[in-house]
Amino acid sequence: AHKNEERILRTLTIQMLLPFVYGVSVVVWLLDVAGIFKSEALRRSVLTTTSFVSLLTPLVTIYYFPMYKRYTYEKLVCLPNSHVDTFRSSNNR
Repeated sequence: AHKNEERILRTLTIQMLLPFVYGVSVVVWLLDVAGIFKSEALRRSVLTTTSFVSLLTPLVTIYYFPMYKRYTYEKLVCLPNSHVDTFRSSNNR
């Protein structure tokens, strides 16, 4: 139980910090708008950087929780005789 609480705390902490990525995008955008540093690559990176939050949030969860990691791996690899459905039904009891 303690290990699960530790994983949950770690996951939630990282997910809480992910929105700070938006701050990087705002700074890059302000540098371009203010004319301090103009670059086509930086202009394009604003949207890409903000997209990382949506991508990283579920990846953090999958990384820190073995059952999600196993489930994702089994679904992506399409393992025969997968225990994913058995695992899910045994947890619902």
